[in-house]
Amino acid sequence: MKKAALFASVAGLLLSMSTARAAEYTVAIIQSMSGALAFVGVPLVDGMKLAAEEINAKQELGPGNTLKLIIEDDETNRAQAVSLVKRHAADPKVLAIMGPTTTAVAIAGAQAANEEKIVALVTTNSPEIAKTGPYGFRLSQPPEVLMEAIGKYSVEKLGIKECVLIGVLDNAAYVEQTQAYQDYVTSKGVKILAREGIKQGDTDFSALSAKVASMNPECVFMSAIAPTAANLIIQLKQAGLPPTTKLVGMSSMTSAALFEVGGAAVEGLYLVGDWVPGGGSEQGKAFAAAYKKRFGTEPDNWGPMGYGGLRVMSEAIRKSLPDATRDKIRENLAQIKDYPTLFGGGKFTYDPQRAPRYGTNILVVKNGQFVLAPN
Repeated sequence: MKKAALFASVAGLLLSMSTARAAEYTVAIIQSMSGALAFVGVPLVDGMKLAAEEINAKQELGPGNTLKLIIEDDETNRAQAVSLVKRHAADPKVLAIMGPTTTAVAIAGAQAANEEKIVALVTTNSPEIAKTGPYGFRLSQPPEVLMEAIGKYSVEKLGIKECVLIGVLDNAAYVEQTQAYQDYVTSKGVKILAREGIKQGDTDFSALSAKVASMNPECVFMSAIAPTAANLIIQLKQAGLPPTTKLVGMSSMTSAALFEVGGAAVEGLYLVGDWVPGGGSEQGKAFAAAYKKRFGTEPDNWGPMGYGGLRVMSEAIRKSLPDATRDKIRENLAQIKDYPTLFGGGKFTYDPQRAPRYGTNILVVKNGQFVLAPN
């Protein structure tokens, strides 16, 4: 009896010591889960959930340690995002923030994060994030990287000699990407027939579509969110846009929302994308299967981005152990180099401006799906 009691006492002591050593590392997720950018924010968060579940199951932050996510909806609203950033920054248990999502909201959120000296890894690729201060990091690659890739494909593979550009005017990142595409293709001798502006919430493109269709352009480049771009494409085709016109777009269109709105009209659209649908590697295929099992749908561009983004953040936390602080995480995040990821070329690196580099993929819509475009 005495031996049994002794063993029980030792076992209890070991369990108590183990529990005492276990730690919980908290990251606040602030994304657009409602509003115009929900088609980005919801799958982003789903990808982050899956990453956190795997990290904890494999005890990647150490035996007994866990990564905790606090998930918030910024409602695609600047004031809401700033309020959430400040609220979670005031909690010393929160080590970092993932988000906000879209440019205007993310810039305001990153400014607030810098004031509070907490990392904000935002989704947008706007260069303005770097100007907010050393705590602002981007998840998406700079406009010039993405637009050079799709611009080069437009010129070298699609053979365009002239193009109409249509871009959203009320989102700085989309303006920057339209300009970056224009800069690249004009440097290769492409003539810009017209550059037209729209607003993110516009729905009636009848007059614009008639104008563009009358030009019989070889190419129409669009810089817009997926639902807006899909609606625009429908109206361009209804206005008589020649079937030979090459339609070209950007990574924000690589979403299921493109098909939900555009249907068959978006067939043949070329885009630059981060994720190869179905997974371009064994790791990617395993993720796609796990994501579908967990959420009941195939991942589009944003699920893998969320998954990969949280894994990058988790790696910065891991390197900051055992005494992770916000400043240690910022320093280690900035030093991420060639970290394995699901998207682009498979390796994620931050440059000195805290902008990521991971490579690109060119996709085309074929039979209602995103597939790799022919080389």
